Amino acid sequence: MKYRILGIPWLVALAALIPLVALAAYTIITLTGEVTVQEAIGVTPTTFSATMYPGETFTQALTLTNAASVSIDVSFTSAISPATAEVTLSAPNKVAVPGGGTAIVDVHVVASKSAVPGAYSVSIGLTR
Repeated sequence: MKYRILGIPWLVALAALIPLVALAAYTIITLTGEVTVQEAIGVTPTTFSATMYPGETFTQALTLTNAASVSIDVSFTSAISPATAEVTLSAPNKVAVPGGGTAIVDVHVVASKSAVPGAYSVSIGLTR
């Protein structure tokens, strides 16, 4: 049995009488916060010392750790003070440290046969 109001099916007539309400999402709460990006590369040891004689080489192994999930390339800078050609430092130009992993790098301090005895300060910097 079909009911009609003024010749219009009753459901259509009823729907026309009810105002349409827009169903839209709206913001009820806004959250704020801070994000900190941490350095992913760590190195051990952070210091070293050696006693050498002229003509000797000292080798120090550095362990680089990467806490990030992706591989990171690390480059080395170095300096010796007082500056002299008789005491040198060698390190690789660049090392890829795998994500979540480690890389071991050897750095070498070389005192030539004509190196002047004394204290030298060695600085190794890591950049990426």
